[in-house]
Amino acid sequence: MIDLRKGDYEAAREKFEKAMNIRQQIGDRVGEASTFSQLGVTAWRMNKGKEALRLIVVGYAIFAYIGHSDAKIGFKNLSAAASQLGYSQEQFEALQIEVAEAYGKDCGQGLIDAAFPKG
Repeated sequence: MIDLRKGDYEAAREKFEKAMNIRQQIGDRVGEASTFSQLGVTAWRMNKGKEALRLIVVGYAIFAYIGHSDAKIGFKNLSAAASQLGYSQEQFEALQIEVAEAYGKDCGQGLIDAAFPKG
């Protein structure tokens, strides 16, 4: 979070991605949801709106699935971002389905890679 606040988005992404690997390995669903949300904020600040929105969807969906109280604020942030990008309700619903399918393939790594291409 320090790197994100300082505007060092690459360092933030790198640390969030390392944290994600650990959280997924140990089954920390709250930490995983938080990290997806943080990656989404990082992508948003890098002006990668659509990619950011996908990552934010994952964070929200995990919070909602496990019944965590952060799901409410996650949905508020998600809705605000979708609105800023001009998504209709139908596009928003389609996005959630698309992201759920992508997450099911590789636990979200493809979504992360799309937001932060390497190399």
